[in-house]
Amino acid sequence: MSTSPAMTRQRLDLARRRSAQATAAAGVAITALDLAVLLEKPAPAIDWLWNGYLEMGTVAQLHGDGGAGKSILAAALARAITGGHDFLGRETFIGRVVVIDGENPLGEIHRRLDRLEYQSVTERVRYFVADDAIFTDHAQTELLLTGLADAQRADLIVLDSQRALWPGEENEAIAVRRFYAMLRRVAYQTGAAVLVLHHDRRAGGYSGSSDLNAGVDSRLHLIRDEDGRVTLKHEKLRSDVEQPPVSYRLHLEDERYAFTIEEAGTPREALLDALTGEWQTAPEIAKAAGVRRDQAQQLLTALTRSGDAETATGPPGRSSKAICWKRLVRTRDESGRVPHGRPVTDSSPDLHTPVGGGGGTSHGRALVPGPDELHPDDVRWPE
Repeated sequence: MSTSPAMTRQRLDLARRRSAQATAAAGVAITALDLAVLLEKPAPAIDWLWNGYLEMGTVAQLHGDGGAGKSILAAALARAITGGHDFLGRETFIGRVVVIDGENPLGEIHRRLDRLEYQSVTERVRYFVADDAIFTDHAQTELLLTGLADAQRADLIVLDSQRALWPGEENEAIAVRRFYAMLRRVAYQTGAAVLVLHHDRRAGGYSGSSDLNAGVDSRLHLIRDEDGRVTLKHEKLRSDVEQPPVSYRLHLEDERYAFTIEEAGTPREALLDALTGEWQTAPEIAKAAGVRRDQAQQLLTALTRSGDAETATGPPGRSSKAICWKRLVRTRDESGRVPHGRPVTDSSPDLHTPVGGGGGTSHGRALVPGPDELHPDDVRWPE
């Protein structure tokens, strides 16, 4: 049965009237966009503060384990911005900074700022130390942050850290949503980028409600390897595509901090680095490693065969149907051998050199063959 044009117009008119009545009754103000007028103009350019990572007027989160180097990275980024210097291979745009530090003692702050050569930019930085969680009231916090930003004409506000400054419950979605909505209002009103430092949970990934991710415009994950290499992974960006992971080492040169960027590793190495002693699903591991899910699944199968990972369905702490993996630390047998490896001693140089024709590398770990060498029948464990 077809509908006449007149009947269609009547139904549309009725729908419009009901929509207007419902909106008025609910007290909700919504505005219809004139898309033709909107799209006549060029789209606005992204106003970067740190090119590709941090946009003016937005909220970003930098999270990682304790000791990963979040505070030092944030302080180094702030120092680069005060001079408009490149940082980790990306351009920054010169600006002023406000820092509220609830994590670090005065002596450590002094050492870090000295090692980052803040002496020449003191007029471009306001640094505040908080002895307690001061963000107890959202309205007061909003007034405080906008006031400090306006007084300094700040382009960057660093909050170190969420847990130290905000006493709210990070696992409660509504509480987290309201806190980050307040921070986004601050960013919008002042035009400054707000960078919140936060901690990871034991299993990896940011600690708390998923609204922590929904509430930010950009999310950066800092991971420190056992050998001291630090990797910055860009896991969310609302306005553009995420940047690829960048790895670096932090060291001292003449009592000054120096960041040395390292070449990116292989997806296999990234996956090994993402595996922990806690059970994780393939999507969780893929996200932490910065690789595709289908690629992660194949690599996890290979790592399980090689004895570098263990898999289980429904392990403790996960749902009964969750297929999970965790890092498996391999041990020598009585003959001094490791599975898939040649005889190894503690001083053997083979621990740090490639092995086999399949492209496997050890990088300080137990010897691992390349994918071409793997076969289920090869697995031999000590009795």
